Amino acid sequence: MVHAPALDQRLTVAPSRDAVEALAATLDEPGWLRDHRLSALATFESLSWPSADEEEWRRTPMDGVPLEDWELPHEENTDPPATLAPLGGDEAGLLSHSNGSTTEQALDEALAAQGVLLLPLSQAAREYEALVRAHLNTVTPTGYDRFTALGAALWSQGLFCYLPRGLTVEQPLLHYLGKRAGASALGHTLVVAEAGSTATLIESCASDGTSTSAPSLTHHTIELALDTAARVQLARVQHWDPATTAFLTARARLGRDANLLLASVDFGARLSKERLEIDLSGSGSHADLLGLFVGRDAQHIEHNTRQNHSGVGGSSDLLIKGALDDQAAAVQYGVIKILPEGQKTAGFQTMRNLLLSEGASADPIPVLEIEADDVQCSHAAAVGPVDPDHIFYLQSRGIPPEPAERMVVQGFLEIVAQRLPGQHLREAVAHLIEAKLDTPRASEGTGP
Repeated sequence: MVHAPALDQRLTVAPSRDAVEALAATLDEPGWLRDHRLSALATFESLSWPSADEEEWRRTPMDGVPLEDWELPHEENTDPPATLAPLGGDEAGLLSHSNGSTTEQALDEALAAQGVLLLPLSQAAREYEALVRAHLNTVTPTGYDRFTALGAALWSQGLFCYLPRGLTVEQPLLHYLGKRAGASALGHTLVVAEAGSTATLIESCASDGTSTSAPSLTHHTIELALDTAARVQLARVQHWDPATTAFLTARARLGRDANLLLASVDFGARLSKERLEIDLSGSGSHADLLGLFVGRDAQHIEHNTRQNHSGVGGSSDLLIKGALDDQAAAVQYGVIKILPEGQKTAGFQTMRNLLLSEGASADPIPVLEIEADDVQCSHAAAVGPVDPDHIFYLQSRGIPPEPAERMVVQGFLEIVAQRLPGQHLREAVAHLIEAKLDTPRASEGTGP
């Protein structure tokens, strides 16, 4: 099913009831979802944008973010952006969005027969009302903050993934999200994994690459509900255009013995701020959080993470690595919180930033809040330039300085890249890293 454009006119004013109702009608949504959107709109109107007085926002450069003047998709464009990473090749299912429209939809027939769902969220709300209503905005409430309320009211790029009890999906499921440069995009991904199910979902988001000075805003909410012993891997590759401000709110709730890998790979956007929060309330649950990025020019790349432990015997491991050149900046603000009942917990954080120029900067901030006494926790944070001894070693073997530096940076990032799910994804990310590192430095220009 291919949807029409999300709206028939540009939205550059505050979100309104008319806009919400027009969007719900365009996407042919049931009344309950329209009412859910309107309730989220009311929540949005009752909240304020985050303030620099808040600890997790005071390092975020919000100047220039188009909070009140942005454009929702309003014309048909089904051409996929050229910068969308070719992550497929062996996928079990695919859902593709472009400018608010569903442009491609496929799922292996055998999986569909066994009850797996990979659908546009609007379609799932019509055809599987009880299932979607039971989970939508339960892991991430609409009132979490003003961004999530806005997204709940006006998302058009929605995905619903359902994994039946005990079922293993061997090949990855893919979700492509595209937009033209200058347009904004709001999305919502909802994954429900029943007990004992296993799957990998890979999301790739990109703009069409057209240069533009028009600022745009994106926000995507990801909700992951994992039941007992479910195993889910979700990796997201972001390659928005340089005028985009990109926000991501990803939250997961893990049941007993559930296992989650949540990975974020960032190359694009002027400002990228990702909030990754895991609720390890299930005893014996485990989560791996991965972050990988390359920043150039004046990009700001920020990760706010929370590893919340309340289950007995849970464990979590955060690893973020990035390289920064020109005037790019990065922030990692990561919290491990262990409640009194979270005994026998293990929580770890590692944040490492490689600075490739004097103008680049990074601010890793690990935080431990431990209220239990039988735990293992550690954190490590580092910021520094490329080790000159590594460069010298490669030069002594005939490799010129610039290729030698690139090899060192690639090796530094490879540790995270190799933990991403699937060979196709790892190869695609390796190519994107190489392309980003090969971009001329801002001080060098692009030549004649």
